[in-house]
Amino acid sequence: MAGANRSADLKDPKSSIPTGTLFAQIATSLIYMTFIFVFGAVAPRETLLNDKFFAATIAWPVREIVVYGVMASSIGAGLSSMVSGTRLLSAIASDGTLPILKIFAAPPGKEPRLALLASACLCTLAISVGELNAIAPILTMFFLMCYTCVNMSCAICELVNDPSWRPTFRFYHWSVSLFAALLCVWMMFAMAPIIAAVAILFCATIFTYASYNSHNAKWGDGFQGMKFQLAKNLA
Repeated sequence: MAGANRSADLKDPKSSIPTGTLFAQIATSLIYMTFIFVFGAVAPRETLLNDKFFAATIAWPVREIVVYGVMASSIGAGLSSMVSGTRLLSAIASDGTLPILKIFAAPPGKEPRLALLASACLCTLAISVGELNAIAPILTMFFLMCYTCVNMSCAICELVNDPSWRPTFRFYHWSVSLFAALLCVWMMFAMAPIIAAVAILFCATIFTYASYNSHNAKWGDGFQGMKFQLAKNLA
């Protein structure tokens, strides 16, 4: 989602986002699958289950190569998320559907400094917990919730024949997005039912608040489009 979150900074988002996303998914999938097969071929199952940092254990010539690599990768991922997250927060604030976030809206062409400060404070609070396993389920739930909403949006736009929805992938079908959304919800409850329920309630609250203030935006929501499409089909 890094490309989509920074679409305003891309010269040709329509071409760059699909191409970059697909190549990134293919490349990372190949790398992960390669490590799975290599580790499975050189180490017994018990070792892989008990040694959570097996890559560093077998690193050559010293394990610090992997340790520093993980640290650099984590810092890079954190900075990328912070940059894209601040721009996304600023864009949401500029839309006007969530007036409570209006303070984070940045003028056109300006850096969203207040949004960056808010993101930094939020990240600092999460880091101060000091236990990755404590915050990982929460982060996972909201990531899956984000993917659920994206897939549902794609499915709804396809079903209502939204004129602004023109996917260039000719084999796309709305059922794929719907299946992906249901799969994300299933994964949420399979991992942590209570946290999943809280995440869904939180997102439902935000959606209700946004719907209440939807008159501030210049567009409707997908559910209104579904109502109009249903009325059109029944007419």
